[in-house]
Amino acid sequence: MDGARRRLRLFCLGLCPLFFLRRCQPSAGEVGLAGERLAARHLVRAGWTLLGTRLHTPSGEVDLVALDGSVLVAVEVKTGRRPYRDRGPGRRLGPQRRRRLGRAAAHLGARRRSRARVDLIEVIYGGRGAALINHQRDLCAPDRGGCVFPDLDGDGPLFLG
Repeated sequence: MDGARRRLRLFCLGLCPLFFLRRCQPSAGEVGLAGERLAARHLVRAGWTLLGTRLHTPSGEVDLVALDGSVLVAVEVKTGRRPYRDRGPGRRLGPQRRRRLGRAAAHLGARRRSRARVDLIEVIYGGRGAALINHQRDLCAPDRGGCVFPDLDGDGPLFLG
């Protein structure tokens, strides 16, 4: 795909991601970008402050970073056409990726000296009408297995959640 056409597709994706998903035969990467745009809009409408997108940390990339009040939130976005066996696209988020996201959130929280957590947003599009957005808060909560990290700075183990 030539540069001008790619720029036009990315412009259209940014302008109206749901229309783009339904009408423009997006690639897998474009589906992910559109889902992140829809998730970011959802968070901003909910009153959150969006700090960044596709942020790279030593533990890996975080799709969205936002503030929910004073809590820093690392948000993983999974996008799909429809649920599979009553499970959304978040089913693709395995335990290793959850641990990596927890470490990334802990890193970001330590840099800002604030509490941090990991959320999952599933964007399900297909059919008519608005996309379905399922927001699961605090993936590292104790009732979900928690995310405990070793003591790196001598002040005891870090528990995120």
